[in-house]
Amino acid sequence: MRELKVGKPAGSPLDRWFTRGNSNDRQPAYAPDGQRVIFSSNRSGNLDLWELSTRNGMLRRLTDDPADDWDPAYVPDSKEIIWSSSRSGNLEIWKANADGSGARQITHDEVDAENPTATRDGK
Repeated sequence: MRELKVGKPAGSPLDRWFTRGNSNDRQPAYAPDGQRVIFSSNRSGNLDLWELSTRNGMLRRLTDDPADDWDPAYVPDSKEIIWSSSRSGNLEIWKANADGSGARQITHDEVDAENPTATRDGK
C-alpha cells in the first residue's frame, strides 16, 4: 500500500494522511488552483475516482462504475476531469464535469489509452 500525505503547515487541519487503511489509493493530481486533489482508489471495491478538498478535508467519490477508472487529471480550467477507463472493454479516455457527472468516452480506437493529459486549452 502506498500512502500519500496532503498537508498544510504543521498543525493545520489538513496536515494529515488521507490514504491510510486497506485501500489502494494512487495517482494523485492537484487541481490547477490547488484546492482539490483527484486520485484513483479501490476503497469502494473497484477502482473509482475520488476527490479530496485541500481546504476542508472533505472526501467525495466522483465515479461509480463496475469498470476500473484510473489515471485522473483535471483540465486546466478545473471544470472537467479526464481519466482512463475500461468501461468499453479496453482502456479508453473519458471526460466528465469536475463533479463526475456527464461522463463521456473521448477515444474510440479499441487500443489501450492511458495517462491522459489535457492541453492548455483543455482539448
